[in-house]
Amino acid sequence: MPPSKLTKSFREVITVAKRLGFRYIWIDPLCIVQVDHDNWEREVSRMAAVYENARIVIAATLASTGDVGCFSMRYPFHKSVPSIPKGMPLTCM
Repeated sequence: MPPSKLTKSFREVITVAKRLGFRYIWIDPLCIVQVDHDNWEREVSRMAAVYENARIVIAATLASTGDVGCFSMRYPFHKSVPSIPKGMPLTCM
């Protein structure tokens, strides 16, 4: 399948996989026929093994569709230093 036919999310994941040196990649909607219910049931039953043996899993959790892409800008972490009232003992749990 030519990359131009793939969604932005799939193209981004393939780029990341290549840059990390992976030769093979599993993309659920491409590896499991979504419209064939019997095939879907058979393949989904094996998903635990697929993910258990994965070296890396990339999930586009913020993407509402495949055209959004895997990556988005996010706000940087805000660092805060907790304050301990003077004279209060510091204990670790």
